Amino acid sequence: MTSQNFFDVTTEEEQAIRDSFSRSDEEIAADVAVLKEWLKKQPHLPQDLDEQFIRIVLQRNKFSLEKAKSKLDNYFSIRNLIPEFFENRDMLGDEMQNNMKQVLVVPLPRLTNNLARVILIKFTKPDSELFDFDSYIKFAFALQDLRLYKDPSDSDIFLMDCQNMKLGHVVKFNPVVVKKAMTVFLKAYSERIKGVHFINMQSYVNSLVTLIQSLLKDKLAARVQAHKNLKSLHKVISKDCLPLDYEGDEKSLSKLFVDWKKHIEGKRDWLLKQAELKSNEDLRIEGSIEEDIFGSIHGSFRTLNVD
Repeated sequence: MTSQNFFDVTTEEEQAIRDSFSRSDEEIAADVAVLKEWLKKQPHLPQDLDEQFIRIVLQRNKFSLEKAKSKLDNYFSIRNLIPEFFENRDMLGDEMQNNMKQVLVVPLPRLTNNLARVILIKFTKPDSELFDFDSYIKFAFALQDLRLYKDPSDSDIFLMDCQNMKLGHVVKFNPVVVKKAMTVFLKAYSERIKGVHFINMQSYVNSLVTLIQSLLKDKLAARVQAHKNLKSLHKVISKDCLPLDYEGDEKSLSKLFVDWKKHIEGKRDWLLKQAELKSNEDLRIEGSIEEDIFGSIHGSFRTLNVD
């Protein structure tokens, strides 16, 4: 049986994405060629990069060559600056296996009407004792590594189902790590956030919502929304790409997760190798980029208070 492909994009969807940026195939190919030539002049960065990866980074930066250059540099340099986000992420190892038992993080196979990929997040049980936030972050970056190489969708919608999310889970969301991870997603992973949605939310999750909003620019913070019911959710995410659990047309979340778990475990070797692809700072022609990436993190900011 052929395994589920979670990053399928139809020919029509690909064309619609190109049209939204007013870019032809020829123009995109020319942009990719420019970046490949630029990479040859960056001895500190890995060479012979996958062409689809370059194309996806370009697209995620609205085909701005200068932004794409910056994000490519950040993407490979970040592994030296924050190795703990990328180490020990063996999908068959105890840490990642435990993470997948505690929280489901599943990219939904069908794009939304606005060409975004929905990433559904749901804790599997109310007991938070075995949930490790650092492991969750590692898994999230592993997923995004796969997507930067394989998923040409336009942008992302994050949907967090808080049904089993208890206070014990919330307090494990370390604000410093959350801010650092958010910075990496935006500055190194070319993240384009179309929306962040919460459903089945209890009052104690409000502090997490507030934290996330505080880390985003006003335009993005306005895209964070809590839904009281499925009717409200269906106004922003159509039923055709949601699992049965949310009155959608897709198979159930549990069945999707079985397929997704098999898929990402099958990428074990690739993910381990990818984590080792990093910049060689001894060969960098210009100075360190640490302050450029993390300048906004230094200094104090509001901690996560839970009432």
